[in-house]
Amino acid sequence: MKMSEEGSYGLRPGSVYMVRFGKEENAATGTFRGYTVIGSETAVVIESDGRVLYIPATAIVCMALVEQAPDKKQHAANEIYYG
Repeated sequence: MKMSEEGSYGLRPGSVYMVRFGKEENAATGTFRGYTVIGSETAVVIESDGRVLYIPATAIVCMALVEQAPDKKQHAANEIYYG
């Protein structure tokens, strides 16, 4: 994975990741669309095989980058605030 210009390793919308999640270590490969909140938990949103998966961040065991999207400046509105 390449570092962005700021030197950070954040997930980029449009990048393709292989995600292992859950106790059974289910796996999905798909395009990262962003983050959302389900109740009080943050979830990673992955589009895979025509489905949209909302995977709680605490359930993710591993994410492997398959294909990197171009580096674009992220808007402040897309950042998650923990407070």
